[in-house]
Amino acid sequence: MQTSSNASRLSPWLPLNLPIQADITWSSRVILLLGITALLFFRAPHEFVSPQLWGEDGPIFLAQARTHGIASIAIPHAGYLHVLPRMLALTATLFPLEYVPRLYFLFAVSAVLLVCCFLSFIPWLPPQLKIAFPLTVVLTPHYGEVFFTLTNIHWIVALLFPFLALGVPIRSTSHLTRLSILIVVLALSDPFILFFYPLFFIRRLAHRGSERGEGVFFLVATFCACLQAGVLLAAPRGAAKTFDTDLWHWLEALLLRPVAGLFLGKEVALLGYTSTPVFILIGLALGLFLCTVLYSIITTTPQNRRILLFFFSVSAIAFTAAFLRSYDRPLVFAPFYGADRYYYIPYAFMIFGVLWFTHTVSGWRKRLGFAACFLILMSSVSVFQLPRRLDSHWTDHIKQLREQGHVRIPINPPGWSVDLYETPTSPDD
Repeated sequence: MQTSSNASRLSPWLPLNLPIQADITWSSRVILLLGITALLFFRAPHEFVSPQLWGEDGPIFLAQARTHGIASIAIPHAGYLHVLPRMLALTATLFPLEYVPRLYFLFAVSAVLLVCCFLSFIPWLPPQLKIAFPLTVVLTPHYGEVFFTLTNIHWIVALLFPFLALGVPIRSTSHLTRLSILIVVLALSDPFILFFYPLFFIRRLAHRGSERGEGVFFLVATFCACLQAGVLLAAPRGAAKTFDTDLWHWLEALLLRPVAGLFLGKEVALLGYTSTPVFILIGLALGLFLCTVLYSIITTTPQNRRILLFFFSVSAIAFTAAFLRSYDRPLVFAPFYGADRYYYIPYAFMIFGVLWFTHTVSGWRKRLGFAACFLILMSSVSVFQLPRRLDSHWTDHIKQLREQGHVRIPINPPGWSVDLYETPTSPDD
């Protein structure tokens, strides 16, 4: 009874104790995953034919896995741990070097499909949304930077944090074990656990007095958050930053640019960045549209407001996490302007909210929801094709490595490279 009371007090704010909806069939789920794979192929067919390493894939994950072995899992980079990509990089070292790009590609695509599969099993989602939410993973408007690489795999798997935090109560020891392993791997792979940790705390409050498993799960999440926080605090500090006090910069960065990128697509959004009159017109049009959306949300049912508040709050948390990295230059982060990955999670949860709203309302509200979905889809189409990455001629370089004992391989993006040795040695040797 205590658990029910706690959940009831929290229910106006979060999707706790929602009724379980009908599931989709396994055949539908298989077709869905095949369709998602096809969408990934059409976004970047060249990656399926000739996958390329990207950024930290080479000098961090591959090189350190070969040099340090299993100890590389505990090596921080950019101020946090990367357990998942480092585990996958270690797995790749069991195979000949010629296969590394294809293995990394396979791991990255598998991560997308596993996240999509997880979303299709969320019990409180209606059947239609069990299909729409996984499709959102691959159709969220952005250039596709988060796909096909170990470097950016954490942006994909981080989508699961809010659903894990506010999922169904733990039913058994095996359920607890699966969730605990999953949260350890995810939480120790990126710093998002620090921003989403309050959701785990709310889950604990809602299920206080229930089975011991809820307490254990909360302790596991707390341990992971503390560990990542400790690593972050111990990381070397860069040059001191000065907070940007220009209110217009923050209004543009936090409202106009994100909304324009989500609803208007690449060409219109970029035009707005360079033309002040166009930007003002975009802001006015979007302001009117958002006011209409806000009114329709306020006047919908309490349960819908609860779910929508959850999705949009998660989006706001993700935006906050991104802008904390550049509070001295907020305009650096702009969709379709070199910072797409920072918008991926906020956009995804905004779309989750729009999809939920569209599915659960009727009349003019549903038409408004369909209009928003159409604009988002057109925005996605404007950046659907992932720009072709330069071919590093990986196999040729590995042949050179066999002959010379050392090779420096240029990888994407331009300016990145990885040094490989026939016999991996420690940097101190």
